Amino acid sequence: MQPAASQRLLDRVADAFNKVGNPVVSATERAVVQTASMPALSHLTGWLADRRPPGPVLRTFIKAYCKTYNVDLTQVAEPMESFRTFNAFFTRELQDGARPVDAAADVTVCPADARLQTV
Repeated sequence: MQPAASQRLLDRVADAFNKVGNPVVSATERAVVQTASMPALSHLTGWLADRRPPGPVLRTFIKAYCKTYNVDLTQVAEPMESFRTFNAFFTRELQDGARPVDAAADVTVCPADARLQTV
């Protein structure tokens, strides 16, 4: 895929997500997580996350993911080109000091990019 074509695809994916709005995306996210929780689909998702697609395809997918979920790439320790799989991006290292951990006793911290849905 050519860089211009990759950018057009990224823009179309981001536009589609923006048109449906956050409440619909949240419901969609929930449905995807529930579906992916099924053992066979969970294994398939893990297998796909470890595949090595061509760099431009992977970077287009990562950029769409980042744009959709507001991922701050300024905190990433390595350049995007260093990720060979989506799983490598998803388990990326951050720059030292990017996210200090709150040490207060009355605070719960989570070592992952996540959005708490329920308690």
